[in-house]
Amino acid sequence: MHVRTAVETEASGYETALAAARVEVTQTGAGVGPNAILDIAYEHLNVASGSVGFPVIGRTTIGDDMMAVMLIVRSSPGSRWAGTDVRPGMLLAYGPGAQHYALSTPGLEYRFVLAERAAVESKADELGRGARLPARGASLLLSASPFTADLRGLLRRVGRPGLADPALPRGEDEVLEALVSAFGGNGPGTGTRPRTTIDNREVVGTCVDLADERRAIPRLGELCRAAHVSERRLREAFYDVCGTGPNVFLRSHLLTVVRRRLQAPGAPAVSIVAGDLGFHHPSRFARQYAQLFGETPRETARAAGADRD
Repeated sequence: MHVRTAVETEASGYETALAAARVEVTQTGAGVGPNAILDIAYEHLNVASGSVGFPVIGRTTIGDDMMAVMLIVRSSPGSRWAGTDVRPGMLLAYGPGAQHYALSTPGLEYRFVLAERAAVESKADELGRGARLPARGASLLLSASPFTADLRGLLRRVGRPGLADPALPRGEDEVLEALVSAFGGNGPGTGTRPRTTIDNREVVGTCVDLADERRAIPRLGELCRAAHVSERRLREAFYDVCGTGPNVFLRSHLLTVVRRRLQAPGAPAVSIVAGDLGFHHPSRFARQYAQLFGETPRETARAAGADRD
């Protein structure tokens, strides 16, 4: 078992904690503090807790041989996971290859377990109990029931990031047994799909991929053609999944990419990085960047070890 506590001032902290999944995180505004993550790594799974200090929108794709369960411990205004307003006790489950969209605002606290699906299946066989695990690509909103009580209790016990003596699970077996129990009763009526349809997630994902490919914010017409939806449907998908419109979100996404490039060793000048990602008006770019991150691009570059114009 390896315990890691990280206080992250950048969105990259999620990528570290969710190493067995593909994570793309966009910071959407300045916050009241850092995002903190406590990550407990076992042989076949990770258990983690997190608290949010600055707003982010994340797209997480669960690994092909993994499954995940996420619990909301404390909600915050404006936070939406899978297109649903979060509430304390909300429990979401994801199968291999499933995508999780999360709009997280300051004050949110959550717990999650990311486990090898085969390890959960093996534990179910060992216990002689059936477990209806989430199918490939599936996402479920699990209702409160006696079957999920052990898992909820275990995740709630995990300490907040920064605690000197966090309450850790007694071992990997305890976590696996709680997962088997949670899905042993996952029959009709115990799990429902989140309100957001997979179509909305696909619309947003297609638009993000197109912005990355173009290295700029595409026009609305281009986004609509790429996603095969009307402009009204496009806006509805973004507000449902991200809580904001397409231009605002895609601009925040590209500004986040700029920030990461400026922080990389040997990064070129600010003007070159910005221009490469479609920001061709220096004063406007600097203003938008500072509004999002609370510092100028030049300050970011200087903090990374160089003063690049």
